[in-house]
Formats: sequence, C-alpha cells, structure tokens
Amino acid sequence: MTDAAETPDGEAYLAAITGIVADVERVGRQVAAGQIAELRVLAAAGRLAEEQGGHPHVKVRLSDMVLRSIAAEVGGVMRVADRTVQRRIGEARMIIEGFPAAVAAWEAGRIVRGHVLAIVDAGANLPAELWAEFEKVAIERCERDTPNRVRGELEILAHRMHPRSFAERHEEAAAGRCVRLVPGRDGMSDLIATLPTVIAEGIHDRLTQ
Repeated sequence: MTDAAETPDGEAYLAAITGIVADVERVGRQVAAGQIAELRVLAAAGRLAEEQGGHPHVKVRLSDMVLRSIAAEVGGVMRVADRTVQRRIGEARMIIEGFPAAVAAWEAGRIVRGHVLAIVDAGANLPAELWAEFEKVAIERCERDTPNRVRGELEILAHRMHPRSFAERHEEAAAGRCVRLVPGRDGMSDLIATLPTVIAEGIHDRLTQ
C-alpha cells in the first residue's frame, strides 16, 4: 500500500485514490453485467431462429432466413449491420452455451471478459465433450493472471488435451487451403490466402522485403 507520507496530499490523496478504485470496481461490475446480459439476449435470438427454422415438418430448413430476419431487427436497435449481428449471435451462443462455467466465473467477478474470450478461443478447438473439463482448469489459471499473460498457457493446455495429434489436425486443416479475392475501392483488392504457417511466413517475408 502507498505510504501517506509519500503522497502529494497525504491522507486526502489516499482517500481520493481509495474512492476512485472503489468506483472503478463498481462500474466494472455494472459493465460486466450489461455485457453478459447482452450475450444472453443474443444467444436467445440464435436459439429462437434455430427453433423456428428447424421444425420437422418444414421441408426446407428456414433457420438461416429466420436468423437474417431477427438480425435485421436487432441490428436496427444496435445500429450495426445485420451481418455483424449474425456473427455476434454465433459468438454469443458459443460463449453462453459452450462455456457456461466461464460465464458464471465472469459474473461472479472471479475473471474478466478478456479471460472468457481467451478461454473460448483456445477451448473451441477441442471436441465439445472436452469443453467443460478444459474450462474448469482454464478458469483456475485465469484467476491467477491477466488475460494476455494466460492466453498462451491456455492454448498449450488445449493442445495437450486434444485427443488427436497435431500432425493429424494439421493435415486436415491443410486440406482447406484456399485463396480469396476481396474487391476493394479505387481499383484495389485484398488477396487472402489460407496456407500452412511456414509457407505463409515465407511469403510474407519475401513480399515485405
């Protein structure tokens, strides 16, 4: 703790700092509550689209159409594009439904939003049946450090827990190699290539030189 004698205004300064810290903590809890509530609403929107579009008597699956309709309505309120809302709905379902223990820890103030995102990013690469086991260990590790510092550790943990070897997963991922051309403005475009990391790094190095 800071010594009162080492501060500009002594006890008054310490009292002001204490008040600011308390306010930051209070506001942080309010922000977290709002973020979690929004995630739950978006996840509910995704479930509604799935339920409405997945009726067994409907020959053509309508969930995508229903999701677009819901996203358009929600996007009007949030003032973002419906495509953005669809993406956020998918992310919300992954967080709320896939990693509920992490959300509960966030809600309780044991971890913060950055921890939850790190847990989901690393854990999503595992088979769904391993998510609960992964997040239990991940939450304990997150409680001890900041999101940025724990991210690499969580990725290593997920890698070790994966039932398939890295070589097998890499071979499957490499089969999805592709190149995409995204038209831009003023006669420019973005060329995006999904490649093995070693090759991608070599290409990047050559181009930037």
